[in-house]
Amino acid sequence: MDRVAGWLDGSDPRTTRRVSWGAVAAIAIALAWPTPASDGSQRHPTGRPSVAAPAQGPAVATDADPACAAGAGPSAPRPAGLARYSTGQVGASGVVESTRWGVAGSRGLWGVAEVADCGAVRLDAVWFGPTGQKHRYRISPPGQPEIGVVANSLDGAISVYGVRALVGGGFTATLHISTDWGLTWQEREVPPSAEEDVRAGALPAQWRQWPTAAG
Repeated sequence: MDRVAGWLDGSDPRTTRRVSWGAVAAIAIALAWPTPASDGSQRHPTGRPSVAAPAQGPAVATDADPACAAGAGPSAPRPAGLARYSTGQVGASGVVESTRWGVAGSRGLWGVAEVADCGAVRLDAVWFGPTGQKHRYRISPPGQPEIGVVANSLDGAISVYGVRALVGGGFTATLHISTDWGLTWQEREVPPSAEEDVRAGALPAQWRQWPTAAG
């Protein structure tokens, strides 16, 4: 479920998105007021047109729930050295979703989003289908917030590291990867020898030899 309208609206996708809940409420009231559609399209019972698209980029469906998202808890602890390739923090000052995009390949745009979700923070793999439809796949375990880091290098794949900070320094990571554009997923345990690949936001060729993650 999206928490920020205009998920791909032409703005810099690598910046953290902020919204004013007062503005969201005002817009919601305005949209809910029954008015005739100037273009002749049928209107949804909430007042929204049945089909809507942002000014730029593919069509994006949103379902904002500021009352729920505003109470989200803190993000996971962030190991040093991941800022360039990882999602930003959410859950404070109205920031409810932060998306980090990977290198767009032959199949299109993909990335990882950190999302405030009703008192918790989760990670979603995100990507666009061939018709511009946005897709999501939850990759963080319930109750175990992680930092999302894109894993570039394999064209046509959606590949994300879920990173967890360790007490006393360092981190562990799990690779979440789909080589068929979101149809199936694999989870691999990232060995300590690949720590620099995680920090660099890169997927090494040896990833297929990594052990399958438990559970």
